Amino acid sequence: MNLLIINAAILTQNKRRRHIPHGFIVVRKDKIDKVSSGDPKPNDFKSGYKVINAKNLIVLPGFVNAHVHLGESIFQGLLKGKYSLEDYLKVTEEITRKTDLVEKERKIVADYSLLHLMKAGTTTICGGRVAGFANKWRIRNVSGYMVMNSSKLKALSIGLERQYTREYKKNKKISISYPAIFLHSLNKIDMAAMSSVKKILKSFPDVRLVLHIAETKNQEREIEEELGMSSVEFLEKNNLLNRRTILIHGNWFSQNDLSLIKKRQSSIVQCLSSNINVADKVLNLNDVIGIGIKVCLATDGVATSGTFSILEEARRCFSYYKNSISQQKCLDLITIDAAKVLGLNNTIGSIEKNKKADLFFVKNNKRDDGDLFQNIGEIYGAMVDGGFKIWDSELLENDESGIINKFNLLVVKIKELIINNN
Repeated sequence: MNLLIINAAILTQNKRRRHIPHGFIVVRKDKIDKVSSGDPKPNDFKSGYKVINAKNLIVLPGFVNAHVHLGESIFQGLLKGKYSLEDYLKVTEEITRKTDLVEKERKIVADYSLLHLMKAGTTTICGGRVAGFANKWRIRNVSGYMVMNSSKLKALSIGLERQYTREYKKNKKISISYPAIFLHSLNKIDMAAMSSVKKILKSFPDVRLVLHIAETKNQEREIEEELGMSSVEFLEKNNLLNRRTILIHGNWFSQNDLSLIKKRQSSIVQCLSSNINVADKVLNLNDVIGIGIKVCLATDGVATSGTFSILEEARRCFSYYKNSISQQKCLDLITIDAAKVLGLNNTIGSIEKNKKADLFFVKNNKRDDGDLFQNIGEIYGAMVDGGFKIWDSELLENDESGIINKFNLLVVKIKELIINNN
């Protein structure tokens, strides 16, 4: 569909971080054709374009959530109290042993997660095993094939190269899906699987490597005791640290680790709320930004972070670092910087000619031009690839109440099964 969006306040997130108080956007099919201030002239677009009046709205590039667990939303309704990461992993693993519904009904949980992510402005996600669900929603995704030695996922590592090749070919046909390998963590993968991962990455040069790393002190100590080096040093030794490597958390990175990451042009994803809630330390973003490492924010799973909203993560970042990281930079960390981390900055992350029309519309609070976050109001619309997913705050293509009802019934059913199995 060809669109003309008029009367919009536009946060372009381009190289100059241009803010347009009153302007228009021309969308031709799935791409942005023109962005300008003022009102459009007849030669700015062709006849037959559908006109969208964005009066009293701010248009931003769709938000990028560079690390999210769609399936872990179910645990938010099952767990009570505060957990350390180690306890959280033990308890959730125990739940999946007691009932196979967590795995069997992944679609119900994934739909619930995608509903809330999209309603919070997210148009691109990165996570493990997300392609099948995200592609049906037509939400852009970097989907990691999960490699983990656990009761739930170890079957995925049997004949890993053969299984991955089949998965790669299937998802490669879909324009909004980008391939990845997702290692849960180095202490939950055997060396045979690691050897297969290295072969896959060599065979498929467009595949990203995503992994949890140095999230807690105990996790990193285990790695160092077993391997005689840090997690980052192990990746470096095995030629797995490069510009395709996306490192999640990194709370216990040493200065040497950060130097290696910088040298190899790898990226870091900071899940601030999740790390505050369940980890034992938080990586200092000022240090990472200061030495020029590519970095962004993400929500992680809602059961650990408490939020689906990447915008709330950006706001929390600004507050947590006590204004030492500007609001503009916090917005960068969920748009153009996040796109750079995923290697998609030529496709998304800003509103510029020839980029994909992944857009987010919010009400313009018009409170204070100097307070960026105060001006960004409630969600009004969301678009992926030039197609509206939300408008007038309503989900257009899926049954919102039905998705929520199915999820709530599943939570009740799993609770009953857990009680009966105790």
